[in-house]
Amino acid sequence: MKINKILIIILSSISLTACKTNKFCIDMNEQKIISDAYLSKIILKDLKTDDIIIIKRKHGNYRNKEFYFKSFDTINYSYSKDYFRDIKIDNMGLKPNSSYEIINASIGDATNYTIKIFTDSSSLIIKSDCFVE
Repeated sequence: MKINKILIIILSSISLTACKTNKFCIDMNEQKIISDAYLSKIILKDLKTDDIIIIKRKHGNYRNKEFYFKSFDTINYSYSKDYFRDIKIDNMGLKPNSSYEIINASIGDATNYTIKIFTDSSSLIIKSDCFVE
């Protein structure tokens, strides 16, 4: 009986630690990602050209659940345009009248979470699969 209780406690603890998620949504007013967990790896894919930008949180104590598209934050994030060769880029911005797929791959043992966004002629996000107003 005592072994069953210990087993239940251990299994419950494991399931609670494995419940983290990469889910996120877009705040249309602030033009930012709002995540359920800390953002450490975001992949931005242009659906027209298939170009990608990989955004990675730099090592350190910076822990944020938000990522702003309006600013190019090189203090806390590094940006590259290739999965394998880590080709750094100096600037990033959303293109006008475009569509993107955003993938949050921050938590390695959780399933990647993906949404699509669409920009207007001013490069502002006007539509998303998941949004917060």
